[in-house]
Amino acid sequence: IVAVVIALALGVGLALFFTYRAGIWGGTPLPTAEEISGASGGEATADDVVTQLKAKSVKASKSIIFSGKKKGVFLGYEGMKPGDRVQKDAAVIVQESGGPGVPKNTMGKQATKVVSTFKTMGVPVHYKQVPVSDTKKKPIGSVVATYPAEGQALSDGDKDDGIYIGVATKSDGGAISIDIVGRDVDTVKSELESQGHDVTLVPRLASKKFVGKVSGSDPMPGSTVAEGDAVTLYYGIDASGVKDAYTVHDSPETGGDNLLGVSGVAAGTWCNNSGDCITFKDGGDGSEGNSYIPYPKGRDGTEYGEYESLSSCDAIQQPYCSSPKADYLLTGDTGAFELFPRSSMTNYWCGTSQEDSNTAGGIVCNNGKMVENGDYNNISGATYHMQDFYLVVPVGADLNKLESDGYFDADALAAAKKQKAVNTTKPFLIYRDPKLYDKTTADMTNNSANPFMPYNGYVGSKSDIVKMKPAPSDDTVYYLTVSIDLDWGELPDADVK
Repeated sequence: IVAVVIALALGVGLALFFTYRAGIWGGTPLPTAEEISGASGGEATADDVVTQLKAKSVKASKSIIFSGKKKGVFLGYEGMKPGDRVQKDAAVIVQESGGPGVPKNTMGKQATKVVSTFKTMGVPVHYKQVPVSDTKKKPIGSVVATYPAEGQALSDGDKDDGIYIGVATKSDGGAISIDIVGRDVDTVKSELESQGHDVTLVPRLASKKFVGKVSGSDPMPGSTVAEGDAVTLYYGIDASGVKDAYTVHDSPETGGDNLLGVSGVAAGTWCNNSGDCITFKDGGDGSEGNSYIPYPKGRDGTEYGEYESLSSCDAIQQPYCSSPKADYLLTGDTGAFELFPRSSMTNYWCGTSQEDSNTAGGIVCNNGKMVENGDYNNISGATYHMQDFYLVVPVGADLNKLESDGYFDADALAAAKKQKAVNTTKPFLIYRDPKLYDKTTADMTNNSANPFMPYNGYVGSKSDIVKMKPAPSDDTVYYLTVSIDLDWGELPDADVK
């Protein structure tokens, strides 16, 4: 009897031990990287960990941590460690490597305090002297600029160059100090003019706190300038300044004010919460009417060539946006606008070849082939393709009107309403995602509008135009990053221990 009791006790004890280890009772143990990698056969990813925890009814989410590990790799848990036990429905934050980058809250710290952090990034790190004039607000030795911007990852193409950290040093008066950024643009303009500089003002979209403030300059902050040198100041605007940024005043074509389809007002880097970034550069020289965003290659891989740019309506060379019946957001009253490759207004595909209706030159698409002197009344075998398309929403834009006007796909809008609301104190853009659409091509006929472009007011129906997907939420949009452009290669090295 004693032997049987002992055997039963051992059996129960072993059962309790193994069921506890398995997380059947007493809470779910947080897995180690080794346990995850053993199951997947490779290096443990944060997605693997989240999947395993959710299968055990643990509410798991991810946070991005910059590190020398490759993107996606599992780093650990926020406030917990592997082996800790959590109850069902507990919230666990799984740390995921975002690759090398600049952590939030880097700016303003003494550079000596961030050295250990950046040593772990696995890429070259350069400390550079950046002149400041107000050393009380920006103490000597503090971090006043970074590349990439604070909170952003280093792009794969920049890993050989690495990360740059701008360290405050006292300005000697011969350079543009970095603390012009964030100051009232008219005040800075007056100061520079009093020093003998010819100053041009160029608008840029900006977050709420930077509207009317300097956001950058050309020559860039930190650059040495001589008396008489011309300086361009970039300053922040909100939705109320968008149309003016697209307007050429006293244009040579008409002598009046005319709304053009191109502007560099959206220049800058836009990033989503997953670390994906889109960078637009201004290809102009800063003068009015010569501001545009070059777009030689699309995100979808389309090669457009060096002369392609992004447009917001069908006016490229003529000094006005087209038909009053057209439906370009730029000409409306929401303050938002669209960006698309200008050639996508006239592009179509004949069979498998990309053609341009503006340069067909007597050749027409019949049965999927370009035919000289073909039947213009019977276009066939031609299709429109969905190409890159962006919606830009500045601070102060009427997002509610966009939604009520039916700009967004109804299902996409319903899904977005269940997510965290977008932060409207920062400009944001939405990249139209072809993966969210069942059809990304449409037949082209003599009287059909391109359904993937805004309604042009001439042919087809406005109701045929596809609705935007995704709709805006904190998870779907790309926010304009707050960063200061510096000529890092020209700045002297800073001695940071």
